[in-house]
Amino acid sequence: MSSPNVTVSLRIQGDALNPQEITAALKTQPSSAIQKGQDIVTGGYVRKSPTGLWLLKIQAHQTDEFDDQVQRILNIVSNDLETWHHLSACFYTELFV
Repeated sequence: MSSPNVTVSLRIQGDALNPQEITAALKTQPSSAIQKGQDIVTGGYVRKSPTGLWLLKIQAHQTDEFDDQVQRILNIVSNDLETWHHLSACFYTELFV
């Protein structure tokens, strides 16, 4: 029997968010990103994004230690503390499991 998968995500959100600037600051490509007001198409329905979003997701097995999952995602992005202070001051930033 296989283990269920858990998705660990780094989400950065904000109305003034520019996905290209976040990508450059964190030195990695997101899994997905959108700027406020851009079209979101789901199931043939089009709506405007209510805010900007930069998202980085990784797949991890539930049997992995939680700390290891978090460390994996943090190892992908920049570890520059000034960058993180700036991002967290300007945008809603969270790790989501």
